[in-house]
Amino acid sequence: MELKQPPGRWPKWILKYKIQPGTNEPVDFQKVIQTAKVVLINQWFLTVPLLHINYYVKKMNHTMPDFSELPTLQRLFFDLTVFLVIDEIGLYYVHRLQHHPKLYAAVHKKHHEWNAPIAIVFTYSTQMEYLMTLLPVNIGPHIMNPHIVTLCIWYALVHLRGIKNHSGYHFPWFMWPSAHAHDFHHMTSNSCFGKSLVLDRLHGTDKAFHVYMARKKETEEQERLTQISNKLK
Repeated sequence: MELKQPPGRWPKWILKYKIQPGTNEPVDFQKVIQTAKVVLINQWFLTVPLLHINYYVKKMNHTMPDFSELPTLQRLFFDLTVFLVIDEIGLYYVHRLQHHPKLYAAVHKKHHEWNAPIAIVFTYSTQMEYLMTLLPVNIGPHIMNPHIVTLCIWYALVHLRGIKNHSGYHFPWFMWPSAHAHDFHHMTSNSCFGKSLVLDRLHGTDKAFHVYMARKKETEEQERLTQISNKLK
């Protein structure tokens, strides 16, 4: 069967949602392969062993959650709320620490090799950064000792959020916050360290982003008016 779309290219209709037009068109597949190798190493040689260790530690300490019943909706949403708050706070400060001049080159620079990220870049990092980023994600579950269903939902949300933030696309109808902020972080490397921008606003690390978005909207509005003017001629 013939491919109607050349490898590495998206359908034209989706390109209008691209945050950095012209980048990764088409994507460099050799770079993607190298990125995928790093991602797989992180997942198989760090995540999988840590999951096994956590399982046996809980068994030894008799802290394994009761799996005979599903968690109540109240407990499910309470646990997820705790996870989100801890992760938001922890990840912001861990991320800023990774940008410290003494740590950046050895720990975080690898992740920023992609100035215009794609989804797989979500877990593309050095092993040290990967472990540091896992901390705020897992502190909440360690404290709350949730049901396995809650844990699966949490990890699914974390991965979907990360994939969305690194997708390089902004879909207006998507219910989650836009990928614009984290995409801007990859462009500039000195703004938008958090996920929701709450702590960025508190610390003033979102100012450049808001200036950028204002200029972007102004440019888009000028282009729209120009198109209308050309049609009327």
